[in-house]
Amino acid sequence: MVEAKGEKKVHTLERQTNIVYIGKKNFMRYVTAVTTQFTVLNNRTVMIIARGNFIKTAIDVAEVVCRQFLVDRLNKKVSIDSKEFKDDSGKTIRVSTITIELELKDKGVEVKNDK
Repeated sequence: MVEAKGEKKVHTLERQTNIVYIGKKNFMRYVTAVTTQFTVLNNRTVMIIARGNFIKTAIDVAEVVCRQFLVDRLNKKVSIDSKEFKDDSGKTIRVSTITIELELKDKGVEVKNDK
């Protein structure tokens, strides 16, 4: 593809809608994102993926969703791994990763409401 001067190249990323990547945002945004995947988008499974320092947040998000919003409705499956990257100086760095898969036990999700 040839670009004219001044035009920006447009990249399209195809993302799976049932994956929530954990990063620097507020904790409750991720809880809302996971809960929305089940209740609004009617997904049967949602995967929470994090690496490095964000692993703790991923675990907390999964626990809050399972214990506060979708009580006794989810099965959890956890897998851990590590990935290697090269930094700017060429040094190999290993970063831990976690994938938490939440799956509905049955149909008809009801969100717990404390009001």
